[in-house]
Amino acid sequence: MSPGLPVPNFQDEALNNTRNEILDILEKNKIKYDIHIVGVNSNVPIFVDFGSILTYSKNDQVNIMRAIKANLPSILKQIGSSLDKVDNIHKANVQNYLTRVVITNVPGKSSTSKKATYYVDGTLEVGTVFEDSLNCSYYLEKKILTACNEFRPVQGAVVPDKMAAFEAVPAAAAPATPEPVAPAAALVGTLDFSIPNYPNAAQETLKLEILALLKPIVIDQSVFGRPAFEMPVYVDWNSLAQSPDQTVVLRAVKTNYANIIKQVVPAITKVDEVRKPAVADYIISVVLQNVPGKTSTLKKAILSHEGMLIINTTFEDSINCSYYLEKKITAGLNDFIPQSGYQPQLREPVAAPVVAAAPQPAQPAQPAQPSRPSYNIPDKYSQPSAPVYQSPVQPVYQQPAAVVQPVYQQPAPVAQPSYPPPVVRQPIAQPAPVAVAPPPAPVVQEPKEKGRPEMEFKPNFTDPAQIFQIREIDAIIDSFKVLDDKDKPIGAPIYLDWKSIMVYPAAVKQGTVIRNVNLALYRLLRETLNALKLACSDFAIGDNIRAYLRSFTVQNIAGTSTGAKKVVYEDGHLTIQTIFEDFGNCALYFDSKVVQAFSARPSLPAPKKPEMVTLIKEELAIRLNAHKDLTTTEGHPMAPTCPIEMDWSFLTTKGYESMGIENNLIGASNPILTDLFAALATFSNEEIDILKKEVIKINFVQGAVGKTMFDKRTVIMTDPGVLNVTSIFEDRTEGSKGFKERFINSFKARLYKVELRDVLIPGIVKTIDAAVRAKVKANYLDKIVVPSDANYSSTVLFNWSFIEKETPENQVNTYRAVCANFKAGVGFIENMRRAIVDICSYDVGKTAFLNTNKFIFINDMRKKEENVKFTGNNTWEFTGTFHDPATLTHSERKMNIFFKEQLKVAYPCAIQDTFPEIDDIVEDLSSATGKNVPIVMNYDSWRNYSRFASDQFAYKAIKGIAVSVPNRGLQAIATLTKDAIVKREYTAKVNTIEIEYDTSDSVKAQRSKDPHCIATLRDGKLHFKLNFSDGQHDAKIASWDYQLELVLGTRPMKINRAIDKAKSDLAAVSQEMTALIGKPITVQVEYTGFIEQRNFLHELEEPVYTKVIASFANWLRACWLKHEPSASLATYATVKQSLQTQLSVINFQINCQNNQRDLYEFQLSGTQLNVSLNLTTAIAGTTTPWRIELERVFKLRDLKINEEIAKRIDLVKNKAAISKVIGKQIDLQIDWNSLKSEASFAANMDDYIMFMHKFAEDIPAELPKITGFGELVEFSEVQQTVQSNLDTIKLIADKAGFYAELKGKVLEIRVGIRNIVKFLRDSDGDFESYGREIEAAMNLRMQIVRGFIKRKEVAPLQETMQRLAGAVEQPAKVVIDWEGIIEHPKFDNHVDFKPILSNILQLPAQLHPVIQLCRENLSAKRALKEVHTYTIRIDGTSKVNESEFTENKFGVDWARASFMAPPSKDHILILVNLDRMIISPSDLELEDKIEFLVTPDLAEERYQKKLARQDRQEDLDYRRRCDARDERWQSEQRRMDQRMLDAQNENNRELRNLNRKLRW
Repeated sequence: MSPGLPVPNFQDEALNNTRNEILDILEKNKIKYDIHIVGVNSNVPIFVDFGSILTYSKNDQVNIMRAIKANLPSILKQIGSSLDKVDNIHKANVQNYLTRVVITNVPGKSSTSKKATYYVDGTLEVGTVFEDSLNCSYYLEKKILTACNEFRPVQGAVVPDKMAAFEAVPAAAAPATPEPVAPAAALVGTLDFSIPNYPNAAQETLKLEILALLKPIVIDQSVFGRPAFEMPVYVDWNSLAQSPDQTVVLRAVKTNYANIIKQVVPAITKVDEVRKPAVADYIISVVLQNVPGKTSTLKKAILSHEGMLIINTTFEDSINCSYYLEKKITAGLNDFIPQSGYQPQLREPVAAPVVAAAPQPAQPAQPAQPSRPSYNIPDKYSQPSAPVYQSPVQPVYQQPAAVVQPVYQQPAPVAQPSYPPPVVRQPIAQPAPVAVAPPPAPVVQEPKEKGRPEMEFKPNFTDPAQIFQIREIDAIIDSFKVLDDKDKPIGAPIYLDWKSIMVYPAAVKQGTVIRNVNLALYRLLRETLNALKLACSDFAIGDNIRAYLRSFTVQNIAGTSTGAKKVVYEDGHLTIQTIFEDFGNCALYFDSKVVQAFSARPSLPAPKKPEMVTLIKEELAIRLNAHKDLTTTEGHPMAPTCPIEMDWSFLTTKGYESMGIENNLIGASNPILTDLFAALATFSNEEIDILKKEVIKINFVQGAVGKTMFDKRTVIMTDPGVLNVTSIFEDRTEGSKGFKERFINSFKARLYKVELRDVLIPGIVKTIDAAVRAKVKANYLDKIVVPSDANYSSTVLFNWSFIEKETPENQVNTYRAVCANFKAGVGFIENMRRAIVDICSYDVGKTAFLNTNKFIFINDMRKKEENVKFTGNNTWEFTGTFHDPATLTHSERKMNIFFKEQLKVAYPCAIQDTFPEIDDIVEDLSSATGKNVPIVMNYDSWRNYSRFASDQFAYKAIKGIAVSVPNRGLQAIATLTKDAIVKREYTAKVNTIEIEYDTSDSVKAQRSKDPHCIATLRDGKLHFKLNFSDGQHDAKIASWDYQLELVLGTRPMKINRAIDKAKSDLAAVSQEMTALIGKPITVQVEYTGFIEQRNFLHELEEPVYTKVIASFANWLRACWLKHEPSASLATYATVKQSLQTQLSVINFQINCQNNQRDLYEFQLSGTQLNVSLNLTTAIAGTTTPWRIELERVFKLRDLKINEEIAKRIDLVKNKAAISKVIGKQIDLQIDWNSLKSEASFAANMDDYIMFMHKFAEDIPAELPKITGFGELVEFSEVQQTVQSNLDTIKLIADKAGFYAELKGKVLEIRVGIRNIVKFLRDSDGDFESYGREIEAAMNLRMQIVRGFIKRKEVAPLQETMQRLAGAVEQPAKVVIDWEGIIEHPKFDNHVDFKPILSNILQLPAQLHPVIQLCRENLSAKRALKEVHTYTIRIDGTSKVNESEFTENKFGVDWARASFMAPPSKDHILILVNLDRMIISPSDLELEDKIEFLVTPDLAEERYQKKLARQDRQEDLDYRRRCDARDERWQSEQRRMDQRMLDAQNENNRELRNLNRKLRW
């Protein structure tokens, strides 16, 4: 058996599933050895090298595994085909020595990486690029065939044996032949735990993985209360063979093993306590046994008498086989009962059998053949190692001793090439250097004067950017000195040859060179001067250099050739010639040139060049401070005198490593400095001086990691004066943009802060100090000594921390607004001053306020954070939106309240505030009454009330107590004294008003609607006593008018005055009643019955009782005189006479107890009519008509009815109209007794007169109309019948309905009175309600039907017969069978027969299309010539049903055409259903039916043509609809395309505009 490859655990469910699917593919796609060569039916072992993909990432592993799964069948097919196609001379060797096939992955996607290798140990390795999932399986067959043909076995190699392939026998239960490898002692009971060998590689691998999992279960002491022991776990391998697919079962055992085992210990723990000792004695091991099937009920657990806990489960159901086993194990253990004859077995630790690995024979080296492959996987992917079981029995297939057994792990790269060791070369002896004569010593001359005057030229520039760069160039030159090797000055000046720079005619080119000089000069000077110092270390010429070096000049050479870079030393002048046009090379490689220019041999080694960061730090420090002498256009110094530095802390920040920020600092800082000076130039000289004093340091800072670009570019000035300039120096382009506005905003904000600090806050201090010295008000209650305010001095601070958090633009606007609003005399400062003046105007307030002298103002950007705090003993803190007065809520009133509350003087101050307000009330009452009556408030009655005075917010109620509540109550004086009676009594009796509160709240109201107030009047003192709770809560109490009237006694006087005023109105209404009745009538009121009652005298207010007294005459007019139905009683002569005899006096009475049921109660006492009403009714002024009550009291109803019948009912008009319509004099009679005795009419007391007119006049008026006799007598014969049978029409009142009955020659019509109004409304224009009832009563239906037919059928029949005669060229008769239908019961069921008859009369016209039939079908025409009569008959039973499946399938289904008496063909019968005649008939298609009747064959052909025409027409209509739809769609597409084109054009136009702007 060939050695297998390790199968990794990918630790990912999806990858493991794909791995298992690959193994299944290997199982299903087998490659067989050539049986004719190897001599046995055997399969080639095939493996996949999973270790070759473990180095990939997780996603790549997923993709490669999918590629292997998808392409593996194709690769296996090519391997099998290649083995078959091997050359015959090599085929035997390939088949005999082939031990396995390994498919491995080769990194990359190149198709040239595909390969096949046949190793000496018989491994055929096929490598392909599975990363290219599309092409990895292509063109492998040729490579495999080549590798096989090139294979040569090594000398002495032994042909390995082949294992016979397993062939399952249908009758056999277990396809695998078990090979016992475990010791015989391992068999327990009847179960065989011998481990089989599987011929399938996948199954063998799963078996080994399962064996690796079989570890003993440790039973802790806590489970049984006994010493801990181990239970080995076995698998019943024979039970696995009972399932058809052993691979699935083996994989299920491996997958679910852990879930099953972890349920064992919890299940044992839950065993009943009585069962635990027996279980503990016997249980020794656990056996997993497979049960064929997938039913969950097959799962169970049994404890055998040998002590084996056998767990039966359905491993075929790999998903559910491990579920719910814990309960089954517990149940199985609880069911265990030891049997006699079985003893508990001793528990001994079971040692796993160890088999010593056989030594592997040495493999002879064959350099010509590929080396043996090795396949390994990392430890984290390794499956647990499986123990190796050695069977004591000799295995079936024994490997010969000489066979080489290679060891296979995870794959390694194929044959590593070996290289010969490098040749060690012997060093070559170098010739000794040739001695060179030293140069001649220079001629010593006298040193010349230091300097080079011709290089002192410096041009004048006007461009601000160039001036800025030149200042930096000068600063860089000034920062360097020519020093020797001992750092002593040589004295030679440093020059920049400006003439060599100004040679360019183009300003752009010149500016570029100046910029390059600015950027490269520092490093050039530093390198060359260091080289000069190195040259000075030459002992031979060092002193000469120090003595004769006169100048150091940097000179520009036009062009970009590196050959122009030179160092020239002539006449003591050292000139550095470089190409500043080439910025990248202009400052490089000059150190050696300088040394060579002096022909020096330095005695010191060249110093190590500093790091780039060090150079940048040095250069940037010079540049940042190069502009100290900058001035404005007027010559005023403008540059800050403070140091300008760079914050280098970003170099230690991990986020900025390797970003190269330091390389951008110089290029980015220059524009920022330019913006700084441009921003300073926008300010005046005075403002610049202030800013120079305020700014103590300018610091450049790199933006923090993680913020946006806009957050990183900021300019912030701290309070001490440090100007922090933050930018994104990693972006050279964006890092220097937009700083001018930021500088301007920061400087403006600072200027406003200076103004606030140095000008406005001192002014606020003066304002506060002046406000504290306000004059103190007089206090009439208490005398308090106020300390002196001469030494008071305040302190004011402004906290702008919240403003600093805003954007620079908002900061400027906020500071500007704050400065504008903090000026004295306006806004918040003025409100605060007034609040301080107010509190200091009180003696107690000023005494407390003098102890506070510190004021802090905090500007907050949000309105909701506004507040005022009193911190400590002397500090006020104000937080608010001082920049926005519109949202600032710190009003004078709020601050006034806050001061008083915090200083705890609000209570006494509130009392003092009431003094002037009480004086105002006195003045108001004096102007209203004409008498000055003082008001005395008894403060002592409530101000020391402990429950009230101890409340810190009690002061809020003081105004209500002392001012508001008394003022509302005393308004009664001003209101009531408008009346002369009250004013007279008030001025005569009241001299003083006193207000007192009862803190015990014992005052009760005299009336339910009155306030809790008691008024007394003694000796000119009007005293009001109130409940303190009303004043404390500022109750909305009612006026004290009742209390005032009660003590003054003015109400009875006002009532008598109202009675006097009402007398004239009563006299006038008496005259009106006299004129109506025709007899003197007196109207009077019993005042004595109610004006003395309490409900009237005390409970009612003046407007109410005055209104009641003045309303009696109006009530009489509204209820009788002005009410038309009531007043119309006098129009009846008999009624008027009755009233004259019964009525002489109308007397009104008021029921003050309000116990009267009706609004008005009438009682006739002699000739006096007493009218009584409740006081509530009188107050409400409710009126109701008296007609019904007058008819009842005076018994007037019958008199009205009789007079109405005799004089007002008109029957003549309706009688004449009926007679005219009928053509005969008809008598109209009314049965009045039936009307009077009708119950609803007798109970009607309201509109019975109207019902009389409806009954006697409106009902008869409907009879002569078209809805009555008008339509009935339409035909003369019907009119004659009515004339002969009718003489009289009599109307009789009934309960409901309308029906007629003919008795002799009298037509009695009974009419329902109760619903007569609704009946008349609903039956307006309805013949069925009137005419149909009369028709039925007089039996006129059949006569009307015949008259209708007689007059309507002639025209359609004549027209049809004429058309038929013209069609068949001979006369034809058309007849309608009327008698068969009008006598039919179904026809009688239709009440309205005229529509049906009209529809029947339309049927003859259905024969008109026969003309077209005769034109088109001559055979039909000849047949129809024999037809002399067409009869149309209506089937009352509606049984005609012509469907398309019957003989006649043309036309509608509810009409039939046939011969009247076949076989005779001279008479055609057309039968039509009655139920279809209710509606207007559609086209019956009688021509088709008749054609089919006379010429069936031609009718069929013509019918098919008709259908074809219809189909063509429908198809044409459909195509037209489709064309219209396509046209709409194309139009919509064109419209959308045009819209897209317009949008694209618009976008292009915007891009062009944007590009144009960017270019400018």
